[in-house]
Amino acid sequence: MFGYENFKAKMQRNSEEKVQNVLYASWYGNTIYVFLIMVIFINFIGILMGRMGVDRVLFVCVYFFIVFAAGVYVGTRKAGLALSESRVTYVRFRHFGFREKEVFEIPYEKIKSLTVVKFLNVRLVKMSFISNTGRFERVKFLFSSFLVGPGSGDFKRDGEKIYNRLRELQKVIDRGDF
Repeated sequence: MFGYENFKAKMQRNSEEKVQNVLYASWYGNTIYVFLIMVIFINFIGILMGRMGVDRVLFVCVYFFIVFAAGVYVGTRKAGLALSESRVTYVRFRHFGFREKEVFEIPYEKIKSLTVVKFLNVRLVKMSFISNTGRFERVKFLFSSFLVGPGSGDFKRDGEKIYNRLRELQKVIDRGDF
């Protein structure tokens, strides 16, 4: 699944229109909850293991396993974004592999709010919209202007185009000129 052309073909399969620009991103949300649950779980396991008289080496192994699992959960959040003439296609992938978990095709006029923030090489995007089912949805994702690997030049070029298009769209939504 590595490479620009493979990723673009995968995003094209999820869109009804021809995609112009694609982007590899990471979704985010509930990270504090994940680490809070991890801390509570570690404390609970520590109390149980202490009462049962389990060896400390086993507790340290369990501790590092839980920390590693939480890190993997947070680190494997993958998403894709594609822009076409009249819509945004947002795909959230499963943690392992590139199978689709959620797919949203969002016409520009259904986007209710959009916030795009640039911080060093990272672009943060928060978008809320009305989905095809009529539900109010919110998605948050981030992408980098720097990507290592095959097709990194194409990803960088598309990343800048998508960032500029989202900034223009944000200005239109903020003014209310739809």
